[in-house]
Amino acid sequence: MTLSAMQQLLETHLNTLEPKPSIAWPNVPFTPNITEPYIEPKLIPTSHTDESIDRLGSMVDKAKFDIFVYVPKSTGSFVMRNWLKVLESHFPRTLILSNNDSTVRVRQVTRTQSFYLDTWYTQGITVSCYSIGK
Repeated sequence: MTLSAMQQLLETHLNTLEPKPSIAWPNVPFTPNITEPYIEPKLIPTSHTDESIDRLGSMVDKAKFDIFVYVPKSTGSFVMRNWLKVLESHFPRTLILSNNDSTVRVRQVTRTQSFYLDTWYTQGITVSCYSIGK
């Protein structure tokens, strides 16, 4: 499985979130509304290795799918915590995403450190995931 296929599965799943704030997709121009929350996903490859599974050679791709939530400072941390809970529920540790011959499994979901950025309060989740394929 290619990293772009992994990214497509994860982003497609993120896009099924309802309701959802605006999404700042990678490589797509985006101007946030300064009065409303938005999210920004980023796929970060962590490894690509050959591993033996049941005596069959397989490729294992591991990645982190970071989803940052941006909330206007005036809105407060309550809104931030609610969006983080929604995202954590949408990407549970047991999640398996498949499309044709591509499969991604979520291994762990953790929260990132929070910080202030200009007029935004920002925090995110990191979805640690992997795929196994030939």
